[in-house]
Amino acid sequence: MTQPSDLRDIIAHAPSRVLLPNQLESLITRFQRLREASVREPRQKVKEQLIRQGFVRSIILRSSYGDRRRFVRGKVSPYELALSIAPNAYLSHGTAASLHGLVTRAMNPIYVNKEQSPKDVTEQDLNQEAIDRAFARPQRVSNYELRYSVWRFVLLSGKHTRRLGIVRLPSGQGESVEVTGLERTLVDIVVRPVYAEGVFQVLTAFKRAKTRVRLNTLIAALNSLEYIYPYHQAIGFYMEKANYPPTWLNEFQSMGLNYNFYLAHGMKQKAFDSRWRIFYPPGLARSAVSLQFSALVRGPSA
Repeated sequence: MTQPSDLRDIIAHAPSRVLLPNQLESLITRFQRLREASVREPRQKVKEQLIRQGFVRSIILRSSYGDRRRFVRGKVSPYELALSIAPNAYLSHGTAASLHGLVTRAMNPIYVNKEQSPKDVTEQDLNQEAIDRAFARPQRVSNYELRYSVWRFVLLSGKHTRRLGIVRLPSGQGESVEVTGLERTLVDIVVRPVYAEGVFQVLTAFKRAKTRVRLNTLIAALNSLEYIYPYHQAIGFYMEKANYPPTWLNEFQSMGLNYNFYLAHGMKQKAFDSRWRIFYPPGLARSAVSLQFSALVRGPSA
């Protein structure tokens, strides 16, 4: 019979408490080689022993694209489960905003970003008609969702960025996780507000980030992502509504205001901001006033 205590020690020192089937099998094989046993039990039988003895649990992430099995050691957070979905994945958008403390509540679903492979960049002509047509439609969203217990995990196929601005943050649940940095997160949720519960949450994020965001890092992140659409107009708009310094607003205004742009896709009702040449939901202006009033009552942000 195998010696579970020895194998347990190997599993306990694995980098993650969430193991894919092939990762657990690799650890079992390593254990068996260390023992130099002449007769080795089948790996499936060893896995069954570990489960029966309660050292690992077998769980299933359910998806219409195919279920995925994971072997879990001890108590794990939903963030660990999320990051096990794809290699080199990281948390992004609303999930990153939540971990950075930029939004007021935890996000479910959890957004997991797996970058695409590099692609050749083709020049695209931008014109007002193309912008109007694109933003008249609802924003496309990922349908690749997995579920476990009450948690939903949405796998995003992000553009290739060489993991731009990825940092490690404590999750508040006993581990640190890879997540987009604060400035990259702000850009991401401006581009995809649907993954942050909408533009009202994005405005809240800009307000909460005001004393922490680094202007040069924000501009560098935006430039590195090389979007064809003028998202700098949206960033400038959010900054103005969140009462950022005028010199910061000037930086984004100097990038050009050549088109009418949109804060979100598929807006049924729109107001227009002439400074930033941007359409936005009418209620957002009232929300911005409320945020500024709240800041005056509370005093300077911590």
